[in-house]
Amino acid sequence: KCSGCARCRAVSYSEQNRDCSWYHNCALDSLNVHGWAGDSYTTVQVRRMQQLPKVLPGSRCPQLHDKVNRTVRTARLPRNERTAHVITFYSEGRPHDAGLTLTAHAGMLEAAFLPYVASFHAYTATEVRSLQLSTGQLGADVLAPSRFDAPHNPGLAQLGHMAVKPFLLLHRLSALKPNDFLIWLDVNVLKHPELLSGASKLQSTVEWIWNHTLPSTDVFMPFENSKVLIKKHCKTHTVRQLVRHADWPNVFEYPMHQANRIVARKSPAAEVFLRKWLHLCSIREYLEPEPNPQPHPDFLWHTPEQCLFSILAAQQPDMYRRHISFCYNFLPSATRHVFDKDERDRLCHPPDRETRQGWLPKHASRHGRCLAYVCPSYPQEQRCNIDAVRLTWTL
Repeated sequence: KCSGCARCRAVSYSEQNRDCSWYHNCALDSLNVHGWAGDSYTTVQVRRMQQLPKVLPGSRCPQLHDKVNRTVRTARLPRNERTAHVITFYSEGRPHDAGLTLTAHAGMLEAAFLPYVASFHAYTATEVRSLQLSTGQLGADVLAPSRFDAPHNPGLAQLGHMAVKPFLLLHRLSALKPNDFLIWLDVNVLKHPELLSGASKLQSTVEWIWNHTLPSTDVFMPFENSKVLIKKHCKTHTVRQLVRHADWPNVFEYPMHQANRIVARKSPAAEVFLRKWLHLCSIREYLEPEPNPQPHPDFLWHTPEQCLFSILAAQQPDMYRRHISFCYNFLPSATRHVFDKDERDRLCHPPDRETRQGWLPKHASRHGRCLAYVCPSYPQEQRCNIDAVRLTWTL
C-alpha cells in the first residue's frame, strides 16, 4: 500500500492504524513525536523512480532540484461569492530556516480553509526573502535574526520576532481588489487548535466583525481578554519611547490585542495603518525584548509584534466602535465584548464535541493527506493538551 510512487519523496505511516500519507518535499520528523502512546508514526524515504518495478506511464518522482509549486491556491467555489482571502507564514526548519518545522501544520490550515475562501497562500521564509514592497521594504530585512530570544515562542527570534506579519499583509493586499478581506492566521494549529475553527463561516464572520466594530483603519485584531494588559506583555521601554508621558497610565492599562488572527480590508486606510505598524516593527529597539530598563512592576514578558500593534491602537480611541475578543472558535456567536460592562465578566464556555469535530480538515492538501486530531478534554486554560492529542491520517 505504501510502496508505490505518488509523486512524493517520503511517506509517513502508522503501524497502529495501518494507513499512510504521501508528502512532497516536506519535513516530517516533527510529526513523529506526536503519535498516540508514543512514536507511532514512522517516516521513510520513497525509493527513486528507476528503482520501482511498476509505475504508471509518464509519471516520475520529483528530484531534489525540482522547484516546489508555491502558487496561490484558489477555492473550487464560485469566486464571485468569495471576498475573503487567507494567508499564513510557516517555518520549514533547517536547512531552510532556523525556526520550528511547521510544514504539515500549514497543510492542515490549508485543508481547513481553502474550500471556503477565495484564495489561500502559505508563505515560507525562502519566499519572503525574495519579496519587496512597492516602498522598497525588503522581506529579508523583516526576517533578520535577533540577538534576543523569545522564551515563550521558541524559534521566533531567528525569524525576526514576527515583524513579517504587517509585511505580508501589505504584500498580499496589493494583489487584491478594493474592499476584499485578507485574514492572517497563525500556523501552529497543534499548539492552538482553535485556529482551525470556523472555516466554513469565515466569510460571514468577517462581515459580522465589520458591521459590529466598524474599524476606522480597516484593520481588525481581537483582544485576548480584559486581564491581559500592555503593562504585562509590552516591554516598558517601548511604551516610554512611543507614548506621551501624560498618556502612560491609560496605555499601560489598555488590553493587549491577540495577533494570531488579523483581518484587513483593502483600502487606503488599511495601507496607512499597516505601514505604521511595519515601520515600528522595523525598529529593533522597540521590537526586541531588550533593552528594557526599569520595567513596570507588573511586567511579565514581551510580545513583540502584538505589543507594537496594541500601542498604536491604544493611542487611537476611534479605532473600533465596539471592542471584542474571541472565545475559542472564530464564529460570531462565540464573540464577547470586553469593554461592555454587562459583558466583561461573561464566561467563555468550551465548545462541545460536535463543534470540535467540525474544526478538523477532512481533505487532502498540497502537503499530502491532512493531519486530523481530537482533543478528548479541555484543560482549565482551554487549550488542547498536546500530551493527550491523538493524531490520525484522514483519507
